[in-house]
Amino acid sequence: MKVLIIEDHPVLRELLIEQLKDLKITSFAASNGIEGLSMLETEIFDLIFVDVEMPFMNGMDFIINAKKKYPNLPPIHIMTGHSPFSEEEFYQHGATGYVTKPFFVSEYLEKIIPVERLKDLACE
Repeated sequence: MKVLIIEDHPVLRELLIEQLKDLKITSFAASNGIEGLSMLETEIFDLIFVDVEMPFMNGMDFIINAKKKYPNLPPIHIMTGHSPFSEEEFYQHGATGYVTKPFFVSEYLEKIIPVERLKDLACE
């Protein structure tokens, strides 16, 4: 399983990477939506976590641009502590999930992926 994390805060970004590493899940990181879009050109991901408020391109703009350019994207999950957009607006533009920071990746993944499947994905 390959996960893309788009998060501008370096400490939180590294924390998420470490949590995924503990689950034996490969992760890639971008510090803003522009970098995230660039990574979609060269990699195929199974899941994307994107922050809302970031410099250069926020999470909502990332979703809109990514869905336009890559209509068959994997699930996109929004991470936010505070957002100028409603949860409903994210879903209308193509997000599949919404989680409030801080959170534990393992607990959130168990909610969206059956535990058995999560174990299989970690081995892939």
